[in-house]
Amino acid sequence: RKEKYYEISTHTGATRADSWIDIEGGILTAFGISSKSRRELSDLPWHVEGDTERLSRKGSFMGQHICVPKQGVAVHINAFNFPVWGMLEKLAPAIISGMPVIVKPAPTGSYLAWEVFKDIIESEILPEGTVQFIAADKPGDLLDHLISQDSVAFTGSALTGKKLKAHPNIIANNVPFNLEADSLNCSILGEDVTPDMEEFDLFVKEVAREMTVKTGQKCTAIRRTIVPEHLEDEVIEALKTRLEKTTIGDPGQKETRMGPLASSLQAERFEEQLQQLSEITDTVYMSGDA
Repeated sequence: RKEKYYEISTHTGATRADSWIDIEGGILTAFGISSKSRRELSDLPWHVEGDTERLSRKGSFMGQHICVPKQGVAVHINAFNFPVWGMLEKLAPAIISGMPVIVKPAPTGSYLAWEVFKDIIESEILPEGTVQFIAADKPGDLLDHLISQDSVAFTGSALTGKKLKAHPNIIANNVPFNLEADSLNCSILGEDVTPDMEEFDLFVKEVAREMTVKTGQKCTAIRRTIVPEHLEDEVIEALKTRLEKTTIGDPGQKETRMGPLASSLQAERFEEQLQQLSEITDTVYMSGDA
């Protein structure tokens, strides 16, 4: 059954290796969360957390944390780059905590998320009505109907996330809103590393990997490569050599190591970002030419 996910995933520009991260990673994460909950939680409709706290001198006043499900719905607004993993890593803990879920995937890749979602429904592993799926460009008036017992988990751009978090109804009803967006990551080469060391090769390999896996469309992808000034030329040449060996093309072909961007919209954004970078930086590599 998973093989059809891999086939559909190629339409997002993902190679087999890219898809493995999304599909297998998502499934393994869901199973991991499930296993942890079975080991650590009871079958009771509440969870007693921590030890009883003595709040008075003679023990006549005690305190105990008891966790119970919220009487609302968990709204999951997901990103485009990991349609499967992004959905399952949120879905699993919400179900375990006793909350029904509304899944709102990004339009790009939503067809892959839907295929997995549909199989979950057809398996009848969840009670009817536990999960819903909204296939739309925008969430519409969904946020207008949420109350304090509901929650929103957003993954995507910081700009969009901040707009949604500032929604009048979210603020008025104090709806819990978790915003995961635009992480800042970099790779740093130590000053004591030399080109003949294993660490140098490992650094170059990982930088190239960050640039090519999922065509760079990862929330954890690096934005900067920081190297000692005296190693700048060596790193550039080593990266050129490695990137020139990267086969770009149809993600459905075995020999392809990097597929296209996920959509025409992402291609447009790429051109915009490239233009901004070209105004403040020097181009050291482009299509194999310095």
